[in-house]
Amino acid sequence: MRKFFFSLLLLSFLLPSDLIRLKAKVTEVKGNRIIILDKGKKQGIEKGMEGEIFLRRIGKTEKIEFTIIKVDKKFSKAELKKSLKANTLILYAEILFERQPFLNEEITVRAFRYTEKIASLPASEAVVNSSEIEKNMKSTVASSLLEEPGLSQVGMGGATKAIAVRGMARRRSLVLIDGTKVNSDRRTGPSVHFLSPQLIDRIEVTKGATPVFYGSDALAGVVNIYTKEPDLGRGLYGNLNAGYSSGENGKNFSFLVNKGFGKFGFISDFNIISADDYQSPIGKVPHSGYKRENFFAKGVAVGKDRSFTLTFIQSHGWDIGKPRWKSQSKPTWYPEEDHNIFKAEYRDSSLIGKGIEMEVELYGHPYRRKTHSEKWGEYLKKLELSSISSFDYGGNLIFGKEFGNSLRTKFGVEILGRGNLNASNAKTYFSSSGSVEKSSHEDPIKKGNKISRGAFLSLDYSKGRLDLTLGLRTEGITTSAEGWKTKDNFALGAFSGASLSLSKHTVFFLSAGRAFRVPSLSELYYSGVTGRGYVVGNPDLSPEKSYNIEVGFRFFSHRAFFGIYTFKYWINNIIERFLIEEGIYTYGNIIQGKLKGIEGEFEWKPLDCFSLSGNLSTYKGVSSKGERLNDIPPLRLISTARFEKGNLYAELNYIHQGSLKKPGPAEISIEKFNLLNIRLGCRVGDNFYARESLENILNSTYFSRPDPEAPPEPSRNFRLSLEWNF
Repeated sequence: MRKFFFSLLLLSFLLPSDLIRLKAKVTEVKGNRIIILDKGKKQGIEKGMEGEIFLRRIGKTEKIEFTIIKVDKKFSKAELKKSLKANTLILYAEILFERQPFLNEEITVRAFRYTEKIASLPASEAVVNSSEIEKNMKSTVASSLLEEPGLSQVGMGGATKAIAVRGMARRRSLVLIDGTKVNSDRRTGPSVHFLSPQLIDRIEVTKGATPVFYGSDALAGVVNIYTKEPDLGRGLYGNLNAGYSSGENGKNFSFLVNKGFGKFGFISDFNIISADDYQSPIGKVPHSGYKRENFFAKGVAVGKDRSFTLTFIQSHGWDIGKPRWKSQSKPTWYPEEDHNIFKAEYRDSSLIGKGIEMEVELYGHPYRRKTHSEKWGEYLKKLELSSISSFDYGGNLIFGKEFGNSLRTKFGVEILGRGNLNASNAKTYFSSSGSVEKSSHEDPIKKGNKISRGAFLSLDYSKGRLDLTLGLRTEGITTSAEGWKTKDNFALGAFSGASLSLSKHTVFFLSAGRAFRVPSLSELYYSGVTGRGYVVGNPDLSPEKSYNIEVGFRFFSHRAFFGIYTFKYWINNIIERFLIEEGIYTYGNIIQGKLKGIEGEFEWKPLDCFSLSGNLSTYKGVSSKGERLNDIPPLRLISTARFEKGNLYAELNYIHQGSLKKPGPAEISIEKFNLLNIRLGCRVGDNFYARESLENILNSTYFSRPDPEAPPEPSRNFRLSLEWNF
């Protein structure tokens, strides 16, 4: 490999006052190609050639120094030196200068089903990439998101806690995997605990009502989890990863392999994780352990104007605990839980006509879960066993077209279904001698079905400093179950938003939307044992409807980013859980609820190797009766100091959560707490990584959720992750 160094003194009048970056293109030098890429982009291979620019901060009187990594061997050293003289450099390498992008300015998301820079998005958005997930080393997706503004967890505890956006859980925050809706029969909503964080490429959280693009359940926002993609430009490579967690004796192991063939490639991963009951500062938390194994495979084929993707995700979990801190005489766990997701995607930009993009997606998701619940006194008094199974499916056909550089539109039709939902319960009562006194069996739901048929249209207009987004969705939903009357609902969703660049540093946005949530099959028809107790379905529930408005402001610069967002939701017919008698719940509609809040986030990078970041969120939610809404989290403040240079990084993370003195009707008060965490990592050579973290350094005893059944959170915990790439 030949390396050639040269320097070019730039005249001061050519340099802008802002930081600049180099942008180079593939170019011909006497018939031989040289490829020069921006630093950090490790792909971009053409005919076996590759290159990289090494660029440092440039002052007005400094020189630019970079290296051409590889050129054609037929090109002699003497000829190359001659061709790369300073006075001919611009002619051959097409060196261009442009403004260095602001911090976070060029992050792109697919919040509205098309790629858009976060700077012009008329909604608040959080993005967590795979690098951050790897550094956090959390065992579940939900816990990987807890340091993002507006995100929290609900549920009793253990691995199955569900994600809540702005305090709105229980199927009001839509969860997607590669755009595929994840359903759940649990009241708390989908927890996605079955998906290993090591399979994730990035997570995009769009906050605000976005039902136009995703349909029912997107009242508070959408959590879209994107799995890893195969690298088509690389040959065979892979990695082995092993991890350990001291607080729960947790162990995980994963093996990933990728193979690229140019226009085709695949990636697959096998992961297994297990954890015992975790330790809190005041004792071990019973029934909080779990075991899980995942298999993931994705294949991609690309052509000139089209691509085809197949994805398969398999998860098998067993002995998944449901800890109940104040009801330890009623242990509950999931002996088995199985997920299998199949998805096919096809994209084509030339089949229909010039400039028209077409997307087709089809998926299936068979699901099965068993629940084991016991009631103890001086002896085992009652045993309840339940099982539930279903098949989720769906598909869409979407067309998109751009009109010049200003207008783009999307139109789509979509079918989402939940079919063949069946549930069974078996109860056995015992005497003090251990003999069976009586037993019973029931089938709370037979042949439950829910099908949604939707159509949407969106427009995005961009001109100068202004960006406008409009969308409309109609949806018809039919629910049925054996022995129950079929219900039909019609819902309308709408969204409008505008972002305005007030200057090159500042962006203001305003959005408004209308969203809806149709009752789930289990809320309507299921009566039987759950992880929390016995529940009675209510077939007379009405759909929830919401209206929301959000205002936001973002500031961008080379070394700093700042955003502040305020919002308000008006929600009609809120579906809430009510206690009928001890251990027995049902559902009903509250007339109306209101939720408002403020979120702020910042990042400051005074040095290339050091940054400070953080966020603050505070909310208030009340019903029409003046009662506080359930699940609304207390004030939360998070800050992180990060040092990263060369092969090393270190983070100091601080979390403060305020107290909750006025809980909701199904909650209890909790006290404020402070947490301190440290994360360290290093790379040894090109192939080995070691990551460590020490969580809850102060060994604080705290309850993070006002759920009366929720146990205290883990005590001081050490995590270690070792990764070897080959």
